[in-house]
Amino acid sequence: MTSHWRDCTEWQRQGLKLSTTSNEAARIYDAVLSQRVSMYDDPSVGGMEQSLKTLQAADPQFVMGQVMSVGMSLFSTSDTIDNNPELRDKVNALVVLADKSDITPREQKHVDAINLYADGKLHEATVKWEEIIAEYPTDLHAIKQVHGSTFVVGRPQIIRNVVNSALPSWTTDMKHYSFLKGILAFGFAETSLFPQANKTAKEGLAVDQDEVWCRHSLCHLHDNTGQWDYGIDALQTTEAHWMKCTSFNCHLLWHQALFYMEKADYDKVLEIYDNHIEKTLKDSHSMLAKRDATSLLYRLEMEGVKIGDRWEDVYEICRPNIDDHCFVFNDTHMLMSCLGAKKPDVAKKMVNSLRNWARDKSGYYYQTCMKTGLPICEAFVAAADGDFATAVDLIHPVRYDIINIGGSNAQRDVFNLFLINAAINSSKPEHQHLAKSLIHERRALKEDTPLTDRLMSRLMAQHTH
Repeated sequence: MTSHWRDCTEWQRQGLKLSTTSNEAARIYDAVLSQRVSMYDDPSVGGMEQSLKTLQAADPQFVMGQVMSVGMSLFSTSDTIDNNPELRDKVNALVVLADKSDITPREQKHVDAINLYADGKLHEATVKWEEIIAEYPTDLHAIKQVHGSTFVVGRPQIIRNVVNSALPSWTTDMKHYSFLKGILAFGFAETSLFPQANKTAKEGLAVDQDEVWCRHSLCHLHDNTGQWDYGIDALQTTEAHWMKCTSFNCHLLWHQALFYMEKADYDKVLEIYDNHIEKTLKDSHSMLAKRDATSLLYRLEMEGVKIGDRWEDVYEICRPNIDDHCFVFNDTHMLMSCLGAKKPDVAKKMVNSLRNWARDKSGYYYQTCMKTGLPICEAFVAAADGDFATAVDLIHPVRYDIINIGGSNAQRDVFNLFLINAAINSSKPEHQHLAKSLIHERRALKEDTPLTDRLMSRLMAQHTH
């Protein structure tokens, strides 16, 4: 093991005692946590996959090791205890292990939070992690869990507030200090506190130029403020710092593609897709890559760009997840793959499956699905059938609830664009008025937006007589 990972003594010295006597387990737990927050594979420990195996072998009874492993499965957003009996067994085994082990109150709260999250009680789990951070503000594991949960429930103000409360206990020489700055900057950007976002991200980069979450937060800042050229340049000139983040570099390239799309440079968008996003999708099959690919292609089609046969490969990779129903945000993107590949029967079957899965059940996922996710999916299917009026009538009433399905402002913007395009294409005069209103609303938020100008031109061209 490399010397910079914390052993049992170092964890205890920092006030974060671990209930293992294995220094190897303590160190590899630190290595897994470090790779998780930094979105990379460290070759010194064999990368993330090997690190998790080493962690299990070093001490199979190490509760926080099990918390880490189970939590990563849950936060992958492609697994739940409802569709994976093995994961349910792991959660139950973790609870039993904690009950029979001599663990600290902090560790017990981690177990309780994972159990709540697995049961679909996402807000309750987040509160539990907040309690840990209030007492142990340097608990990076708890901070990362809140970071993940707030993405799933669409509550960036939570991570903003949690990190603000924890940062006074951190110093710039502490490992992953810049990670906190990065996710705080994201929280600021997502809640329209743009000067604070810019300042915070740059403070983090001043400490660590390689901090990918600071780079990522600046992408959101540039998107939210309409700084397309600056966003492109900021990524191109710093590529050496963030391309090494193998689990996340594709997503930054997705942001770069959106900047080019705003400028109507569709050839560049397709170049990024073909050379990077599609390659990552085929190599990793990760859910993040699936969301990036489907969203980008769908946006291009709304812009009138011919996709060719690209949808076929995307659909085949997404097909195993069509009936997973782990995360409503994922479901909407899996549906895009069906519709893009011209599989209307599969799309309608998927929507029925989603409805049956969520009906008459409690818990955040199910309730969000019934209230918001299903109307979105039904709207997309209606639009694919050419029934744009029905699509508008389905999605317009829930547009302020879409944040609840998770994701970021930039990711959810595909639904804003969908509503505007559906309203433009609807035959109802009231929908054409709605389209104009939504376009004005969009321009007020971002003044320099060529894409919005194109939407207005399209509206005027279709409905000016």
